Amino acid sequence: MKFVKKYWFLILGLVFFLFLSYFHLGADPLFDWDEGIYGQVGRELKPPVWDLTWNSELWFEKPPLVPLLVKLGFILTPDLELGARLFMPLFGVLVIIYVYLLIEKFLLSKIANYSVIFFLLAPLFLSRSRMLNTDIILLVSLTAVIYYLLIFKEHLRKDQCSWSDYFKIVIASTLGFYSKGIIAALPWGIWFLYLLIFERDLLTEYWRQWLYLAVVIFVGFAPWHVYMTIKYGKDFWQVYLIEQVFVRTYKPIEYHFGGWLYYVKFLIENLRWVLLISFFGGVSFLRCFLKTKNKLFWLLLVWGGLVLGLFTLAKTKLFWYILPLYPVLAILFACFGRYLRKAYWPCLVLMVVWVALFNYPKFSQPVSPLNARNFIAESANDECEGEQMLVLVNASERRSKEILPKELQLSSSFIYGGAPSIVFYYDNRIKFFYQIEEFKEEWQKTEAHICAMIDKDDRRNLDIKSEPIIQKESWQLIKRIPPK
Repeated sequence: MKFVKKYWFLILGLVFFLFLSYFHLGADPLFDWDEGIYGQVGRELKPPVWDLTWNSELWFEKPPLVPLLVKLGFILTPDLELGARLFMPLFGVLVIIYVYLLIEKFLLSKIANYSVIFFLLAPLFLSRSRMLNTDIILLVSLTAVIYYLLIFKEHLRKDQCSWSDYFKIVIASTLGFYSKGIIAALPWGIWFLYLLIFERDLLTEYWRQWLYLAVVIFVGFAPWHVYMTIKYGKDFWQVYLIEQVFVRTYKPIEYHFGGWLYYVKFLIENLRWVLLISFFGGVSFLRCFLKTKNKLFWLLLVWGGLVLGLFTLAKTKLFWYILPLYPVLAILFACFGRYLRKAYWPCLVLMVVWVALFNYPKFSQPVSPLNARNFIAESANDECEGEQMLVLVNASERRSKEILPKELQLSSSFIYGGAPSIVFYYDNRIKFFYQIEEFKEEWQKTEAHICAMIDKDDRRNLDIKSEPIIQKESWQLIKRIPPK
């Protein structure tokens, strides 16, 4: 009862968050791109789990944790969309908890409640907590690692470190490496930059402990990376590290570019007045720092500055990349509570009411139906008897491949046919074609039954006589039955 009395607001916020997150979680189809890709990789996962495939082809882009969670979700529920997303809200819960605990332990326990309000008013966080993605797990790893490192630092100073301090950091860090890959080193970049600038003596005096911690973490995430290196060598690292990290950093891959203010503009549009409160909370924290010299101020400055600077300098811009900044904004949002000491309860109640009004429309949103391509793909399961299906991608996707410069492409840019969820809903191998003549040649040469998905204008232009079995909007499913 004492625990419930102490954390009643956090518990109430988490219950509401879970209700909001799981409400109609499996109602909408998997969205392109990430959901369609990760859902299919998880579906194709077979022992040994080290090897990942998509559309029956080797897939090196991410580590195996998210596909493993997808596979487990499929085991726990027959609803494929729900199974694919089943564990995502739980990681959102962990983010809220770790930020709350960080504020409670290293700032002021009373204002920690406001951080819960922030996350319930952050559209990007709410949406990523419902979607199948790797970013929300990276966010858990980031906040947990920083939280446990702050405790580790305190114990180092007091010579009270135990094996559990190391264990918690290793688990939190390994979680990130097995979900998002090398970018999971982000909290370590934040931490060591902070130590280097503001607490350098901690690095030099306790270098053995840091070295030991680094070795144990390496042992934690090394097995899969070593296995992939031995089995696939440079082919693995070319995709996993060079393309997915380095190339995205210095090139605007697939025209995902933006100016210096790309993420600032997004935060303003996405958070609006919530961002303004975080700004004033930062002012409050600065005033507090000038009096108390709380070193968490410097850590948040390094954290926010490194994340915003790193992703601003990176050439490839995607709005969800800025999610690692949200814990900092949540902490600053909570710091605004210092201004509200005399009106703590009225303001908290007012914010709770606003959270309810902000999220109420989500309960009345209509369920998204399968789009035309996914509808045809799902229907083809009954018509094509488990055969490989040919797909001539639409004209706009073919045009994209023609005009996108080679230097702005990855090896995987055009393997997905512009709609990777088609493979998930067909549940069998699909062969995508970007050249009309290649499609026509494949269609005519086969001696077996073959199905194809094609745009009606392309079918007319190719003079294909087979009548469509299923049609929705401009997409058609056709089947060729060779003469006996």
